Amino acid sequence: MAGLGDRAETGADREITLNQLSSAVSFLGVEWLAFASSGSPPAPRRNRHPDYCPHGVYPARGTDRWIAIAAESDAEWATLCDLVGRPELTADARFASHAARKAQEDAIDDLVRSWTRSRDAWEAADILQSHGIAAAAAEDLQEMLERDPQLARHYQLVRQPGPPEVELTIDGEAIRLDGTELALDRAPTLGEHSESLLKGVLGLTDEEYVQLLLDEVVRY
Repeated sequence: MAGLGDRAETGADREITLNQLSSAVSFLGVEWLAFASSGSPPAPRRNRHPDYCPHGVYPARGTDRWIAIAAESDAEWATLCDLVGRPELTADARFASHAARKAQEDAIDDLVRSWTRSRDAWEAADILQSHGIAAAAAEDLQEMLERDPQLARHYQLVRQPGPPEVELTIDGEAIRLDGTELALDRAPTLGEHSESLLKGVLGLTDEEYVQLLLDEVVRY
């Protein structure tokens, strides 16, 4: 942004070098502040989150099938206990508060895991969502394209000229404006716009353009 501002004032371009570490540090947030305060790097979170318990990805029925689950409040914890068939745990002092549950997170993960591993990930997610608990099946590409109702309008097809000519599935426009469909177009092929640019923008004659083709300077 500073470079753009300077260019607007002076007309001079700026070369910007940005390494991956510097650009990624901004995503660390709390961990970076904790390190700056204590001088010690925080332990890896794994799939856990300080504000949720349980919070993780658990095995579901089938090969390499998983479901993500996150519960935040005491009410969500009580609902989860009912759903997994352990309502008595809501009266257990070991799980009486968020802080207490975080201290027993391994045991809670075992409890959730024992419930999820015999269930279809999508069906389990529907059950949990219908009771106000954040949950989602870990999807493969086919499910993202064909099963997830939230992604039904996300993808679009574009035809890429060949040879061979193929129809490709691509991510749709991420920004959605109300009442507007922003369809993306395919990428241009090598040399596709050579003629229009060389003749229409640079002003070459037909003969000059053909000579460039014959000399293999440009590609049609």
